[in-house]
Amino acid sequence: MSRIEEKQKRSYYWFINLEKLIIKMLIIIMSLLIIIQFIYMRQDIDINLNTIGNLEGKSLNDTQGYINRGTIELTLHNLPYSEKKPQILVNGEKIAVFENNSATINIKNNDIIEVSGVGIKDAFLVKLAYTSDNIMHPKANDSILIENKIVILGKAKLK
Repeated sequence: MSRIEEKQKRSYYWFINLEKLIIKMLIIIMSLLIIIQFIYMRQDIDINLNTIGNLEGKSLNDTQGYINRGTIELTLHNLPYSEKKPQILVNGEKIAVFENNSATINIKNNDIIEVSGVGIKDAFLVKLAYTSDNIMHPKANDSILIENKIVILGKAKLK
């Protein structure tokens, strides 16, 4: 056998070995891909792929030293006897409970003000007795009827 034939034979075996290696790697990668896809499809495994909820930083309104705030006083009328008292929610969070049929809260611009009458079967009236001068909406003397649910008084607009 000549040197050229030997060289061709070695290169032939080298390409055969390379082909076998590529096929093995392809099988391993595809198997891994299929296993990972089955893991993602399972409902009992919670894998959060969404990174938008984990953004860094704070709202500009929260970082400012001076934030324009307003004051609202709410009063209750025709409240039936109930062990449960109505609650005031601002942006979905409990801020105050009506004590002695009135409550005062501080709000920022664009806060959503709600009153929760959940658990109180009979209807009752909530009236905005006072709003500070820098509040454009909601206005003083506005009233709303509440009956065993959460009612939105409005979105706060400050001057």
